[in-house]
Amino acid sequence: MLKHILIFVFAGFILHSCQNAQRNDANPDFASSISIVDVYKELQNIKSVDDWKSFYEAHPEFSKLYFENILSLDTTQGSTGLYKNWQQASRDSGFIALEDKVLKVFPNTDFMKRDFEKLFKEMQTHFPEIKMPTFYTLISDFTYQVFIFEDKNKQDGVGISLDMFLGDAIDYKMVAPDNTNFSNYFTRSWNKDHITRKVANLYIDEFVGPPSGYKMLDIMLNHGKSLYIAEKFLPEANDTIIMEFSESQLDWCKNNELPMWSFFLDNNLFYESSQSKIGKYINPSPNSPGMPTEAPGRTGDYIGWQIIRAYMKRYPETTLSDLIKMNDSQTILEKSKYKPKQK
Repeated sequence: MLKHILIFVFAGFILHSCQNAQRNDANPDFASSISIVDVYKELQNIKSVDDWKSFYEAHPEFSKLYFENILSLDTTQGSTGLYKNWQQASRDSGFIALEDKVLKVFPNTDFMKRDFEKLFKEMQTHFPEIKMPTFYTLISDFTYQVFIFEDKNKQDGVGISLDMFLGDAIDYKMVAPDNTNFSNYFTRSWNKDHITRKVANLYIDEFVGPPSGYKMLDIMLNHGKSLYIAEKFLPEANDTIIMEFSESQLDWCKNNELPMWSFFLDNNLFYESSQSKIGKYINPSPNSPGMPTEAPGRTGDYIGWQIIRAYMKRYPETTLSDLIKMNDSQTILEKSKYKPKQK
């Protein structure tokens, strides 16, 4: 197998602030403007150094990032040496087995074009300066999942590692048994149904930015904003996709909003800033300490989402840009009048 067992998002550039606008549904060229480069297939057709050079020249920014940074191939021997290094790496039995799984789960990426068309139409409704990126589907050998970078002509390029969306076709826990990044509470969303959600989050993270403070309430509402924006970008998506919960986890949260709210209040957690005390309520985790065993991690995020939903329901004139700029967590909470009901 190739190097690295590390998952993180590579953010290539910061998007500018945007204003609300009307959607342009009438553009017949929108779908045709979506370009997906199936790198995992194109590389199979490379049979010579000339083929290699042609691919590299056609996709220079992606190729440099992919071969040099993601796969960490030796680039000191020029194109011929890099081509030989790629040949050697791609002939590794582990990589071949992974490639076979990817090709079986993703014989084509036609469904992505349809999903990305819907996503970017919704995104441009609220943030019209977003431009359609070029998408690159690849095999990263479990290094990256999705990432955004500066592509040709300073436009966005979005990389999607299909080996990180294989679902039940692979036992991710066995990839790196000692690495918690491959635990079930992460990998349950590593399937094709979550690809568009992960791509949307690349942009949402840039829009929302970091929390305005370090208290749990600040982080809850920051994450709640992201979840609210995600549901607006993906109006057809089930809440399990937005929250990245299983059906049973989501049902538990829906049925226990009041007990969760009371738990946070009774334990003075809303204004707690110790990561060791609040981490599992706001970050991926197998559970929420102190709650019933059925409670998933990130229950704080779920409540943060409901607070933002309540606020936006009371103030429907608020645009997503307005929401993002609101940094006073206490004011948002008070104005939301959020009050969960007993189920």
